[in-house]
Amino acid sequence: MQYCTKKSWYVLRVRSQAERLVQVGLHLKHYEVLNPTYQAFSIRKDRRKVLTLPIFKGYMFIRAILNPE
Repeated sequence: MQYCTKKSWYVLRVRSQAERLVQVGLHLKHYEVLNPTYQAFSIRKDRRKVLTLPIFKGYMFIRAILNPE
């Protein structure tokens, strides 16, 4: 049986609002991680804040060679 030797992109489903934590953990394990984000303003009564939010909530992309070993 032949296995793929090229890196391919895969989608991971992660717990919502834990994308950053998973991204750091995968980066430490030397995976190529893509988590596209955008910046949005949060306007409250007393302050304004710039938030960095994921485009695809609960999902992220990794590039890796996955073998069943």
